[in-house]
Amino acid sequence: MVEKRSISDSQTDSKAFMKEVMKLSPSSVVNLYEIDLSNLLLDNQHIFSLDETKESDRILRFHNSNVFLQQRKNIIWNGKKFFPAAIRMSGFESTLQGTIPKPVMGISSSEQTLEAFAILKDQLSKLDDLVGAKVTRYKTFIKFLDFVNFEGVQPPQDFSPGIKAEFPREIYYIERKSNENKFTLEFELAANLDVEGVRIPRRIVLKERCPWSYRGAGCCYEFPNLLNSEEHGDRTLPTNFKATPKAISIGHEIKNILKTPENSLVNKGNWGENVKYNVGDYVYVTKDNINYYFVAKKESLAIKPPNMDYWLADECTKDLRGCRLRWQDSGLALPYGGFPSAMKQRKV
Repeated sequence: MVEKRSISDSQTDSKAFMKEVMKLSPSSVVNLYEIDLSNLLLDNQHIFSLDETKESDRILRFHNSNVFLQQRKNIIWNGKKFFPAAIRMSGFESTLQGTIPKPVMGISSSEQTLEAFAILKDQLSKLDDLVGAKVTRYKTFIKFLDFVNFEGVQPPQDFSPGIKAEFPREIYYIERKSNENKFTLEFELAANLDVEGVRIPRRIVLKERCPWSYRGAGCCYEFPNLLNSEEHGDRTLPTNFKATPKAISIGHEIKNILKTPENSLVNKGNWGENVKYNVGDYVYVTKDNINYYFVAKKESLAIKPPNMDYWLADECTKDLRGCRLRWQDSGLALPYGGFPSAMKQRKV
């Protein structure tokens, strides 16, 4: 949640910041980095990671301040924790030629940064090399960091932890992974102006995986805006078509898990806080114009999905089997987004 600041507080912050900038010997500048995976998690149906109470699962925060890096210490800034990481950034320079800079972000493994490196490597394998992730670079003076960073040690001169001041934020998106080995990860970034309104990459030819967002554009399964869109063409759904929940993320059918016929599942619409749900009732919650469905596996009241103890999440395996499971009785061609006949060509 963004902290609300009064006008007088903001003016005080601005004056303190400008005073520090104009000094001949200002305090050290601290660079903080944030990698936001929220959109990638939505695209890959990792709905459980989007719980508002689990922000650390979708927003990765790092710093490369030598003062804290050598001591393997986190930095707390505006109440948010940034892990130590051997991050190097280059290519921020702007020119008079009008070209937009394309920075390179590298992160290396070291004794002090094993935790940060492991976090990135884990997400890398799950989310298609993190292509499309939002990267924000924050810059502030060390004297403006939170008080907790200097408990038990000598704080910087003129320490002012109550000031919420920073340089203008720099926002980029990961365009591609340019290098990976046992000790190093490297990404090329694109500026926001380079990717305005464009998904990056556009569409990759994949044989065994569908790139569409389940129940979203391209997938068609229950998507509300089907007519004449770029992804759907003139495809429409039969008026009696019911996009019922089918299976969990690993492909196990919900009717088999609950040991009940599929036609006994009851559509309860949008989740309601004061509604009692019985086993087999299913509801949806909406994020970014996509409905995410959940089937009750226990009686519940005021327990909002996702909650794995009470709800089964309807998710697609993103392969042909998952697509057939949902469309086999529709009489329509599979809107599978992959390319089953694609294969690597051997050089002659």
